[in-house]
Amino acid sequence: MNIEFFKNIHEKEFERRDRLAQRANTIITVMTTLSGVLGFVAVNYKPVSNYLDIWFWSITSAAILSLVISGYFLVNSYRVPHLNDIAKPSEWVSYWDEIMKKYKEGDGDFASAQDELTDHLIHLYSEIADENIDVNDRKGTRLVYSNYSLLAAFVLLVLTSLTYYFNNHLIQGGSTNKGEAIMLSNKNAFICIQSSFADLFESNGKLPGKRPVPDPSEPPMPPPG
Repeated sequence: MNIEFFKNIHEKEFERRDRLAQRANTIITVMTTLSGVLGFVAVNYKPVSNYLDIWFWSITSAAILSLVISGYFLVNSYRVPHLNDIAKPSEWVSYWDEIMKKYKEGDGDFASAQDELTDHLIHLYSEIADENIDVNDRKGTRLVYSNYSLLAAFVLLVLTSLTYYFNNHLIQGGSTNKGEAIMLSNKNAFICIQSSFADLFESNGKLPGKRPVPDPSEPPMPPPG
């Protein structure tokens, strides 16, 4: 078996983790923006005590619920274990020295020691990759659900905004709210700065896991059949 093949799989999962983290940051930015727009529309809506009010507050409540569901899946996307990695290079050098010492004192040669180290590394990369793939799959699935909920919130927000415009600007003849006029005239009013809360969630109070160096006294694991 080629150890480079398993090493590449291991490294790709860390690249995948970084892409998922970037996707989560994007969701946070969009969620913050939608929440701000929704809050602005809800605060400045002028009730007229008819069926239009019922429609407006119904879709507003549905949009809020969608944002809450999106936030729930987003937070849970960070509630997964950290990806595991192999031990530090210095620990592997020590392990190699112990292997060489074992073979020098008994039967075997350099090639035998190298084969044993390669065998351990292949099985280690394989085991770690399985665990990391599972972690990234869980994180990615929760981000997909969060994204779906965010899309639903966006559609509902569009309906809410149309109802708001129809009520405040067409039925009631325009806005008299000074704050609303300032918000609508400022082109940067709804631009949100990307949140850094993702870094707080990412830590999750845990440190990255390290895979233990195998005991050289143990025989190498047989290759999978």
